Amino acid sequence: MSAFSFESIDSLFAGWRGQVSNLFLDDLSKIQTFID
Repeated sequence: MSAFSFESIDSLFAGWRGQVSNLFLDDLSKIQTFID
C-alpha cells in the first residue's frame, strides 16, 4: 500500500496536467495563427 501513496498520485496528476495544458496551449496558438 505504501507504493500507492498520495505523493505519487500527486506527481502523476501534475505531469498529466502539464501535458494537457501544453497540448491545449499548442492548439490555442494554432487557432490564433489561423484567425490572424
